[in-house]
Amino acid sequence: MPSFPACPPPPARPVRGFTLTELLIVVAVLAAVAALGWSAYAGVQRDAQARLAQVQLRQLAQALRHFRDDTGHWPGSGPFALASATNVESGSAGTVSCSDTGEGLWLRSSLPALALGSGDVETWRARWFAHPANLWSLVNAPRLCANHALGRLQRWDPLSGRGWRGPYLRPESTGWVDVGDGLDATGGDPLGGELQRDLRGLPAGTALQAVDAAGADCSRLQDGCRWRWHTLAATAGGYDPAAHDEGSHPRPLLYFGPASGRVRVAWTGSDGRWGGFAADAPCDANAATEAGRDDVVICLE
Repeated sequence: MPSFPACPPPPARPVRGFTLTELLIVVAVLAAVAALGWSAYAGVQRDAQARLAQVQLRQLAQALRHFRDDTGHWPGSGPFALASATNVESGSAGTVSCSDTGEGLWLRSSLPALALGSGDVETWRARWFAHPANLWSLVNAPRLCANHALGRLQRWDPLSGRGWRGPYLRPESTGWVDVGDGLDATGGDPLGGELQRDLRGLPAGTALQAVDAAGADCSRLQDGCRWRWHTLAATAGGYDPAAHDEGSHPRPLLYFGPASGRVRVAWTGSDGRWGGFAADAPCDANAATEAGRDDVVICLE
């Protein structure tokens, strides 16, 4: 058989990788793509949290309406306002009578132990009870003056179809939050005033850091922080800031009762800053301020 010479192998091609400059360009492109992807994801997540917060705000409004439908009164008003500071309680735990029923009927003795600030103790307790971030009366059954006709509203009566039959919020959905008492029934500044601790709050929206009275981010264990949440009341036995204070958490929803002129609920928006109410539209957020542009307000009546 004829023989054929073997085909020579193809010439070797030089192996060439990326130069350092090319590698740096590739890394930069990948980093930019990743940043864009993360930015888009973060934006989608933030929008989803904002939509969820508005759902929660409507649920809070519904819980407040249920309270009013059951009792005939909004939380913090009528018999469900705090009894007078001059009131003297007497009687047994189940049937406490009051010497002064001219204001509210909610017994001050039934309030939890509070971390008190300066000034008069009873004034401080009244501000805690009426604070817009405090939804304590939607979770805790009232104890009212028994010697007043409306004292019966402290529990549900199926015959009359009246009375408290909460809780109107799931206790496990709430937590303890500290907010400045510059925020009051008519609006105000949640960073101002003294710090009201252990408000029973309902968180909604994006997790944000607590801030100090000037609005700067608080460090993990910094004292005096506004919007700080903790998993155990500060006055409870065993409370330890290192174990129970949250590093970041959503802002609480706000309830402004009849004393504010209109019954309203509000959310401080994705930025967590409260801008107040519009001067000419009490059912709108104050979009004239940067802090209020993403706030949400709902009037209940």
